[in-house]
Amino acid sequence: MLVLVQLGELMTIMVVLYFTGIGNFSLSFGLSEMQITIMMIPVIIGAITLGPIVGMILGVLFGLSEVFSPASQPLMEVNMWAVVGLNIAVRGIGLGALCGGMFKLLRKIDKSKVWSYEATGLVTVLLNTLITVGGLVLIFGANPENIGFPDGMAMSAMFSFFITAVGVQTIVEALICTLAASIAAKAIVVYLYKN
Repeated sequence: MLVLVQLGELMTIMVVLYFTGIGNFSLSFGLSEMQITIMMIPVIIGAITLGPIVGMILGVLFGLSEVFSPASQPLMEVNMWAVVGLNIAVRGIGLGALCGGMFKLLRKIDKSKVWSYEATGLVTVLLNTLITVGGLVLIFGANPENIGFPDGMAMSAMFSFFITAVGVQTIVEALICTLAASIAAKAIVVYLYKN
């Protein structure tokens, strides 16, 4: 029963993050605008504290939020099924399960019970970015104008711009998500252990 209550609370947090716009927000970086997502935080917390299955359930909600985010809308017009599959199946369900499984493994190695939280959060966020970028390249790489680059832009200029923007965005997301998720997950685990 406690698992269902916690799952419901995390799902409610995700819905609030999505509908208030806090879950996906923009930051300006030079000439570009980064789309930062913190929707992964409840997924990481749920996967760490309640296991891979809960991570998968929350991952579906995360994937849906990404499918309906403003950044995905132009991509949906080009290849709707690829965007849905990438976000829900791979990024959502896959990362939710992986996060929970990874934490179980790292928890066995982490004798101090300190760094496994941060490592799980960090690897999950980095994999999210890697899967997103890899998916975009695989699905839309032949037509870079489909992911917002001007028609005829030189490949080298596009690549350097992309790496810089993604690099900065990844660092920002990794810091926010890793710190918030690991602090919250540790607090929840300590509370559950005491009770």
